[in-house]
Amino acid sequence: MKVLISGAGIAGLALARLLQDEPNIEITLVEKRKQPSIKSAGIALPANAVTALRTLGLGSQIDSIAHQVNQIRYTDANEKVIAQASLLETPLNLDKFVALDRQALRNILVEGMNIPIQYGTSITHIENTDNGANVVFNQDNSTQQNFDLVIAADGINSELRTKEAQHNGPLKDLGVLNWRFILDTPTKHIQPTYQFGDTQGKLLMTYPISDNQVYIYAHLKAPTIIPKNAKSDLIDFIQQSFSEFGGLGNEMLNKLDNQTHIVSGRLKSVPGANFYAKRVVFVGDASNACSPMLQQGAAAAFEDVLTLAKMLKCYSIPRALQEYQQFRQPRVEWLIKSSDGPFALMAKLNRWLGSWWGAAVRNMLFRIKGPLNVAGWRTLLASNPLTLLNSITPKEIPPSYFESKNSTVPTISLEKDVLEQNEALHHKQAPKRQARM
Repeated sequence: MKVLISGAGIAGLALARLLQDEPNIEITLVEKRKQPSIKSAGIALPANAVTALRTLGLGSQIDSIAHQVNQIRYTDANEKVIAQASLLETPLNLDKFVALDRQALRNILVEGMNIPIQYGTSITHIENTDNGANVVFNQDNSTQQNFDLVIAADGINSELRTKEAQHNGPLKDLGVLNWRFILDTPTKHIQPTYQFGDTQGKLLMTYPISDNQVYIYAHLKAPTIIPKNAKSDLIDFIQQSFSEFGGLGNEMLNKLDNQTHIVSGRLKSVPGANFYAKRVVFVGDASNACSPMLQQGAAAAFEDVLTLAKMLKCYSIPRALQEYQQFRQPRVEWLIKSSDGPFALMAKLNRWLGSWWGAAVRNMLFRIKGPLNVAGWRTLLASNPLTLLNSITPKEIPPSYFESKNSTVPTISLEKDVLEQNEALHHKQAPKRQARM
């Protein structure tokens, strides 16, 4: 079986590792970038991502380099705690919650891999059929090759998804501008802290990734990308945008300088989950990119490739692709909805109530329900798809597998709660307004 993997990011590298020792599979791994990235931002890995890495045989490497966190804090802009939750309680303690430099994670995936990465190689034409795919690289017809299967692991801006997927429309812009970077600072007394502002949906996250480094993620609602002509202009804009923030966030932003590598972007989401089209199959962000609300980018990619690799080892290609979609679809569709939903909800709050009222209702909701990402993790970790995956053999599929495909995953429904909290807050404020009259 000739397999082409397009994209040498987290998903592509993980899949190449899983298939590299299969005697009947010949792998070609291409990457359109001319060389691997040297600088990057951080990455947070919830427990299911760490469990998946252990299944990949990389548990000891992650344990030795990643930084474990034990608590999540939601605070206001001045670091007054709104809600917090321990990550050591069931089912959150399925495995560790860790964080590390994204480049360090990539290095772990590359180490020990015996498949060469063909950098500077992109797919410029593909003829996708029910029996295979003819591929042209770099607009050179002399390089046309035939593959039994093409894996689209080419990220959120996947060209293969645009050309071949069922849901191949433009990405959904969530209206959020964001920045990510790593700063040097002692982290002995720091646990992941999410500071929420009262305007523009501002969020500032500080996440320790080692004993002496933190990963910073900052975002705000903005209609377009803010162009900046120089690094100093960008730093000034970030610092001014979050000037009302105090405490830990303010301390971190004051450490920004021209040596800081800042990754800028906008939050976007796929118009719908994609799994396969004829002989092109989608994994990772090419399949299911969504907001980082639940920090499931790497976890979903690992679960995708573990599932796909298992099915390819057990079945013919057509059957394997069908089983891959049926196994992953309920969880992936829940993930997209539960990750993107809160952003739409916060936008509604601002439209319905204005910035101050929206923030007040939001904070009351956090106090009642706790950190929303922790609520999502509890749902995700209540079941472990990898345990079920390991029980699948070519000869027999357990009945529970078919039942799970037809089951629905509970959603994090918030709009009813928001309306109730808004009404309660209005009642609470009413006597004060009457007294002033």
